[in-house]
Amino acid sequence: MVISLLKWLTQLVVVLLLWWGVLMLGHPLDWMHMASLAFVGLCAIPPLTGFALIRLVMVVRARRAERQKEDSDAAARAAQEAARNAARERHREALRQRREGVECRWLGVAAVNPKGPERVDDMPAGSFWLLLDSAPEGQGSLCEILTEPVSALLQQMHAEAAGAGWLPFYIQLTGSMAGAEQLGWIQSLRRMHSEGADVMPTRVLPGQGPLGDRVLDILRAEPDLPGLVVLAFDAPGRAAGVDTEDRVDADEHAAASAGSATAVAMLFLRPGLTPADADDLGADALNHDPYAAHWDKAEPGAHLARWGRVPLAQQAGLDALPSLAVLSQAARAHETAHRPLALAGTVNALLDPALVNAGLLDVPFEDEPAQPGSADSLAWVAFNGGPEGACATRTTALFNTFCQRGIEFQDAALGSNSDIEWGAAGAATQALLGALAIGHSARLGAPVLLADFNGGGLDLAVARPVAQAIADTEPTS
Repeated sequence: MVISLLKWLTQLVVVLLLWWGVLMLGHPLDWMHMASLAFVGLCAIPPLTGFALIRLVMVVRARRAERQKEDSDAAARAAQEAARNAARERHREALRQRREGVECRWLGVAAVNPKGPERVDDMPAGSFWLLLDSAPEGQGSLCEILTEPVSALLQQMHAEAAGAGWLPFYIQLTGSMAGAEQLGWIQSLRRMHSEGADVMPTRVLPGQGPLGDRVLDILRAEPDLPGLVVLAFDAPGRAAGVDTEDRVDADEHAAASAGSATAVAMLFLRPGLTPADADDLGADALNHDPYAAHWDKAEPGAHLARWGRVPLAQQAGLDALPSLAVLSQAARAHETAHRPLALAGTVNALLDPALVNAGLLDVPFEDEPAQPGSADSLAWVAFNGGPEGACATRTTALFNTFCQRGIEFQDAALGSNSDIEWGAAGAATQALLGALAIGHSARLGAPVLLADFNGGGLDLAVARPVAQAIADTEPTS
């Protein structure tokens, strides 16, 4: 304040001296005959007035510059906040896409079990488990070995899931026979058990990788599909012409040589479907009445268009199926080590991304607080650890990671090793692991980890109850 006042006084003195110099040098006056008041006014008023005008202009320009700076700062803050909000929305959208999963509404497993799986009797409604005593003796075609279990699955699915015949049907091909022969064989079995349904063509399950990711890709690519059915089957070591190197790893050859037969069917529905009600059924009947006037007919509701080709009368049956679990997208490592500690490091690195994909672990935006999750709520693990005598590496790697993170299972058993409980499943391994994870998640009402060791790689996914995930919240500013 003092410095500013001294600055003003210095400027005023300079203006006065300049004015007085102009008066004395530029226009000499007769100072002796000038009145005192006129002398003071001539010497003081013009410089003071000029100084005041200069100061006024300077203050106005300073305030204008200050306002411009404030407006510029406000615009910069608004742009920064808009960019932050846009980044937050992109983060939330990416997280939402990561947390998208596929909801399983029915599953069936028919398999030869060398040792005998536990807790099958405790599996919830909406799952069907057929334990075959033995596979057919000797080698034969895949059709001869698996017609009975596949037929049993299709028959049970149509009995429990009315309308399943109108859903798209995909199969996981196996190397035991030509793809066209597999499609024709499954199509004929479906017609046999469809009970009058308009059977859609059997398709090959596209893509490679985890089962949940491939099903989600289909639903994303075809938004009009209400859901789909996936069937996987194989009889490694039993079907003539089978290539055991196709899916079975080196440490699974012993299990494959023992002979096994596995068939897995899973029905997935898109969430948020609304079935037809009584009014919709009445309107549909009126639309198909040839004697009804055209002005009395009405277009079906928009919510019914999401059901695709499923008839209105069958929608309630599909909608009534229990929600077993949601299978999340997988976290993947394409190469893994063969030593237990190194493999445990890979499992530990993939576990957090898998929990994030399942909505059990939050990834906050920048410095925002993380929402509470349930990453330690894993209650079971379904994995293909290898047959007895060759499962130590994978089993040790998994449970070392669980011990480090303080994850304790609800049961004393060490999860479900599919290779020991069910035998080598070949091309049906992914589907079998998915069925085990979903079944145990529904049985325990808690998330279950799926660990698929495949050809030197590792996929970790989570099957969780539908309601058990971190809820999305609105972004905060």
